[in-house]
Amino acid sequence: MIRLLLLFLWPNILLAQQPITDKIGAAIYQQGQLNTTVKVLIGPDAIPAPLKLFACTNCHGESGVGKQEAGITAPDIRWSQLTKPYQFTSIDGRQRGPYNRALLARAITNGIDASGNQLNHHMPRYQLVDPALNKLLDYLEQLEHLNNAGIADDYINISILLPDINSAEGQALSAILKPLIKAYFDQINRQGGIYNRLLQAHYSHQQVTPEDIFAVLDLRFQTSNLSSPTILTIAAYGEESSNNQHHYTLYPTPEKTKQILIDAIYHHLALAPDQIIDLEAHTNDNCSIINNKASAFFISSPNNSQCIQQWLTTWRQHPSPPSLLLANPSAQDYLFKQHPSPVYTILPMSLQDISLRGQRNYQQLTRDYSLSQQQIIFQFMTLASAETMISALQQTGRNLNHATFIKTLHNFYEFDSGFSSPITFGVNRRLGIQSGRVKQLKVINDQIKWGLPEQK
Repeated sequence: MIRLLLLFLWPNILLAQQPITDKIGAAIYQQGQLNTTVKVLIGPDAIPAPLKLFACTNCHGESGVGKQEAGITAPDIRWSQLTKPYQFTSIDGRQRGPYNRALLARAITNGIDASGNQLNHHMPRYQLVDPALNKLLDYLEQLEHLNNAGIADDYINISILLPDINSAEGQALSAILKPLIKAYFDQINRQGGIYNRLLQAHYSHQQVTPEDIFAVLDLRFQTSNLSSPTILTIAAYGEESSNNQHHYTLYPTPEKTKQILIDAIYHHLALAPDQIIDLEAHTNDNCSIINNKASAFFISSPNNSQCIQQWLTTWRQHPSPPSLLLANPSAQDYLFKQHPSPVYTILPMSLQDISLRGQRNYQQLTRDYSLSQQQIIFQFMTLASAETMISALQQTGRNLNHATFIKTLHNFYEFDSGFSSPITFGVNRRLGIQSGRVKQLKVINDQIKWGLPEQK
C-alpha cells in the first residue's frame, strides 16, 4: 500500500494525515491485475479480452491526466475533474454532468457517462464486480494525490532491496552492496541532495517495502512486482516484456542474453540455425546427448560438472569437436581448458563498459569510504542502476512526482552512466541495455581468461 501525505491548513498549523490506498485498486489501475479471470469488452462488438492487456494506466497515465494511445487522446480522470459541479465538454464534443461513485462505476462497467451518453467505443468496459470495483473507485478518488508518496520538501524516500541473505552468496554480496549504496547516497547528500531534498534509504531483503516510498532500487537479481517506479539491476525471465509500466531494467534477462549469444555465434561461425543445439533440451537423465551432430552446443548449467566431464570425453573422440556456448562463466570453467574447439560465453557487462569518469568516481568512492573491491562487476552494475535513478531524479527537477519521474525515464537515450553500456528507455522500451559482451575462453600461462572472439 502507498501512504499519501495530505496537508490541511488549520489556523497556523499544518496537520498531516496519511490515508492508505488499497493494493487491489492499485493493481487493477496500474497493471490490469486481479486474482480472477476478469474480462473487458472491447469495441462496438463487445469482443472479450483479458483484463491484464488493458490496464487503466495504458491510456490515462500514471497520474490519471490522460495521454495519447494509438491516436486516441484519453480524458483526464482525476477525481477533481470528474466531479466538477457543471457541464463538461469532452474532446469529441460530448457534454456530460458531474460524476459520483455510482455513475463512475456505470461508466467503467457499461461505457455510459454521467449524463447517460455512450462513451467512445475505444473505452473498454471492465466486467468488474464488488469488492474489486469499489477498490478501483477508492483508488481513483485518491489517484491525483498519490504521485507525491515518499517525497517532502526536504527528503525523498528510496527503498533499496538487497540480495537474499538466506544463501552464503547472497550474504556476501549484500555485505558488499549495502555499504556501496550507503556511500553513494551519502556522497549525493553531502552535495545538497536532489534540489535540496536528501535521499533517505530504507534497506530490505524482501519485496515488502515501507509504505511511504517514492522509488525502489532493486538489487536482488530476481523478479519484482512493486507498484513504485522501480529501477531493476537484472530482470528476471520475461521482465522486459512485462505490462508493469513502473519497472525499468538495465540488463537483459538470462533468456535474452542466451539469444544474443546464440545469434552472435551463428554469425561469427557462419552456422545454419539448426547447427546450435541447447543441451538442456537434448539430454536425457543419464547425461547422454540425444543429438550429437551439432556444430555447437549451448550449456545453460555450466556448474553441472558430472555431465560436462562426460560430454567433454565424448567430444574429444570426434574428428571435429563442437564449439561450446556457456550461459555464464562459472567456477567450473577449468573443465573447458583442454577443449580443442572454441568456447564462448556472454557477459551482461564487462570492464570495457566503464568510462574513465566511472573509474575515477569508483576509485574515489572506495577510497573515501574504505569500501571492499570484491565482486567488482556486481558493484559496477549496482552503480549503473543507482546513477540511472539519480540522474532521472536530477533531470526531473523540483517538480518531482511519479508521473514526471517516469516521463524523464522515457526520454533517456544513450545515457552514459559511467558504469555500463549506453542506456535507452522509452514508452514501450523498459530494458535499457539490449546487448551483451561475447567472450571466448583463452588459456594464458595456464590461467583462464575471457577475451574477444578470434576472427574466423
